Amino acid sequence: LDLFSVMHKGGAVLWEKTLTTVKGNPVNDLIRTVLMEERSGETNAKIDGHCLKWALVNEFDLIFVMVYPQAASLMFLDELLDTLKDSFLDMFKHRITTVPIGPSKFEFEAEFGRILNKHEEDAKARRKKTQKTFDETALAKDIRNPNEKKRYAKHQAPAVHPS
Repeated sequence: LDLFSVMHKGGAVLWEKTLTTVKGNPVNDLIRTVLMEERSGETNAKIDGHCLKWALVNEFDLIFVMVYPQAASLMFLDELLDTLKDSFLDMFKHRITTVPIGPSKFEFEAEFGRILNKHEEDAKARRKKTQKTFDETALAKDIRNPNEKKRYAKHQAPAVHPS
């Protein structure tokens, strides 16, 4: 994750966290090229080399935007965006309902860090569960025990017995 931003549709940035240097202003580009054109059915885009994912909360006129590297897992990002959005709304719903929102300080730093760390740990645990080491594979077992039947071969030639 490179950047996370919470904005009001009126343009006010309520909270933003930059985790790595982001060239240009991809959030403004998103607003100008996608959201202003009301292409609201979309929830992700690639703009000027940046990958963006967002969620609109029409009830409060809020936009939650993430800028992330292309190699990031979309499943991880979907879950992270939903969790951050829900947490922000739970914490600040009472302050967001007043119009105009005004210059208010939204203390979301600690909660953001906690949620991001939890999702990163969960993603690592999922990768560990799904990815075997070489020693755990059938090929490794067959190499170490050549007399056992090969498990990895799909088609083996029938054994030829001398007559």
